[in-house]
Amino acid sequence: MREQIIDKFVGFLLVFLILFAIFLQISTTRNTDKLKNDELVKSEQYAQKIVRLITLRTGGALEQTLKLNPEERVKLNEILEAFLTKQFRYIFILAKDKDEYYRFVLDGEKENPEAFGNIFFPKSDLFNEVYETGKMQIIEQKDEVEGVWVSLVYPYKENGKTTALLVLDLSKEYAKYLSEFNLPRE
Repeated sequence: MREQIIDKFVGFLLVFLILFAIFLQISTTRNTDKLKNDELVKSEQYAQKIVRLITLRTGGALEQTLKLNPEERVKLNEILEAFLTKQFRYIFILAKDKDEYYRFVLDGEKENPEAFGNIFFPKSDLFNEVYETGKMQIIEQKDEVEGVWVSLVYPYKENGKTTALLVLDLSKEYAKYLSEFNLPRE
C-alpha cells in the first residue's frame, strides 16, 4: 500500500516537472520574442530621431541640400556612421530618381560607403510600399543580405510626402545575442 502511494507521488512529481519544463520553454520563447519586438520598437524610435536630426540639418530639403553642399553630405555621413553600433550593421538613406530607381543619398558605412547617387536595387517590394504609404516596414532578411537580421525601412518625409527612405539594418550578431539572452533559463 505504501509503495502505491510512493509510486503515485513519484508519477505526480514527474508529470509536474514535465509540465513545469514545458512552461519554462514556452515562457522563455515568449520572452525572447518580446525582447526582439522591444528592440524593433526602440529601433523605430531611433529612426525617428535620425530623421529629425537630418531634417534639422538640411532644413527640410534633403536632396537639394546634399546636391549643392557636399561638405554637409560628408558631415551627415559621419553622423550616420556615429550611430552604427553592434546592433546596427548599416544605416543609409535612399531616394527615388525621376526614373523610379533608388539612389544613395547618405551612407553611414565605415569601410566602403556608397557614393552620393549610386543606384540601389532593393530585394523587397516593401521599399516601394513604404515610399507609397509613408508607413514603416520591417523586412526580415533571411540570407539575402550578409550579416543582416532585419531591415527597418522608415519614411523620410518633407511637407507630409515621403521623399526618401531611412534604412536601419539590424545585425544577425545582435539577433543572436537577443536569442541567447534567455539561454541560461532554457
